[in-house]
Amino acid sequence: MRCVMTLGSGERCPLTANSGSKTCRAHASPPQPDSFYTDQLTDADRRALAVAAGLAGVDAEIAVLRVLIRRVLSLGDVEAARRGIDTLCRTLKIRHALDEHTSDQLADALGRVLDTITEDEAISR
Repeated sequence: MRCVMTLGSGERCPLTANSGSKTCRAHASPPQPDSFYTDQLTDADRRALAVAAGLAGVDAEIAVLRVLIRRVLSLGDVEAARRGIDTLCRTLKIRHALDEHTSDQLADALGRVLDTITEDEAISR
């Protein structure tokens, strides 16, 4: 079952709910106090990073970058935020290029399948 919580973006949380719960690990109780990063991350940071852990590939990197940018901005480090935003823009550009490449491959594959179906129909007639 999928987590019932809503993210700050308004989208439903993509993570799977914990067994016997309606919420995922990110929306459950906060991490244990002895966690290495407990004193460095806010509850919102921990939830955002837990959601990022549920993503794959470039999307996970984008999610982590957004958390880090928000974090350095909250600390007032505008220069670090600018560098983070620059990195985020480059990462989004890479993701876009990967998406275009994937869609081109899908279009080629679908074209080959349709050609094969057309050839099979011509042979069977």
